[in-house]
Amino acid sequence: MKILLEDLSSDFPMIDQDETGYKNRYAYLTYFSDEIPEEKNGVYSQFFEGVYKYDLQEEKLVKKIKFGQNKTGGEVFF
Repeated sequence: MKILLEDLSSDFPMIDQDETGYKNRYAYLTYFSDEIPEEKNGVYSQFFEGVYKYDLQEEKLVKKIKFGQNKTGGEVFF
């Protein structure tokens, strides 16, 4: 098993579900904030800051998409 994102704190890896069963170029993963914003503390046990777009062929991170200040989200759906 190969570890590709060892130093990144992320969860819920997804591919475009219409492409299930086919070789995929990209995976999308929500990533955690280093800290929960003070006004959201106690509201969320996890605070996802945005989404990573990861190139599975090149094995590298190609984009970091932030949800916005004090905003959180969940796993990516297409």
